[in-house]
Amino acid sequence: MLCRAVGKISLRDTCGLRPVRFFCSQSSLWDRMGGEAKIRPFCNDLYDLHASDPLTAPWFGKNVPGNSRSAEETKENVFTFVSSGIGGGHEYKGKDMKEAHKHMKIPKHVFHALTNHVFRKMEQHGTGGVQEREELYDILWSLRPDVMDGSASLEATPEAQGSLWDRCGGEEQIRPFCNALYDLHATDPLTAPWFPGGKESNGNIRSSEETKENVFTFVSSGIGGPHTYEGRDMKEAHKHMKIPKHVFHALCCHVFVAMEKHNVGGSQEREEFYDILWSLRPDVMSASE
Repeated sequence: MLCRAVGKISLRDTCGLRPVRFFCSQSSLWDRMGGEAKIRPFCNDLYDLHASDPLTAPWFGKNVPGNSRSAEETKENVFTFVSSGIGGGHEYKGKDMKEAHKHMKIPKHVFHALTNHVFRKMEQHGTGGVQEREELYDILWSLRPDVMDGSASLEATPEAQGSLWDRCGGEEQIRPFCNALYDLHATDPLTAPWFPGGKESNGNIRSSEETKENVFTFVSSGIGGPHTYEGRDMKEAHKHMKIPKHVFHALCCHVFVAMEKHNVGGSQEREEFYDILWSLRPDVMSASE
């Protein structure tokens, strides 16, 4: 079982993963997430989201080179893998994560989207709350080195011509993208509490329209555009916020979702945005960690 007593514990799942350390309550994560009645449909729905999201779908399906399992077989593997890792009674008998993904070349933003699907579906299926999502975050992040092991050999992309601003379509593409990005932040149940009207929004000093403009000028300033950002720095702007790790993760994923939807760049540009977003994380999360 994942844990049976209050306190700091070490998780090592059946596939020989690194230990993940966190605090947990009396019952197992399996029980706190609702047991099989909730976790099996959650896992099935999670696979369906992986296989239908335009950001992640190219890595799913039996017709993808190297994939040897049908959708139903993979769903069962997802369910038993989750069960084995969080204290359930079902044993995972599939390949370890490194072996299962060795044929895949997974960009960083795609792994990010895959993990964000977990938090989305946990929220939709009522499989735990904030604490459980934070514990799943740590488990998922411990899997990253093995899942991404085959991606280390991704060929270096030739140096792009032009600024990221120009490659993303300039103001004509980027302003509506930024507006849509803010709307995603403010409406996604995972992130909405930190935006106007949300229970975590005390200390916000800007209206929605002011924040949208700040988002736009901040992006412009960061990727070679002509608009200057004149707002507060990231640490100052977020110092009143306590942002869980999975919430920052969701906020970043909105960027890739909106980029894909608004045709703002392609995979290379999403990878560059990923690196920029991750460089901002220490300041955005300075009051939270």
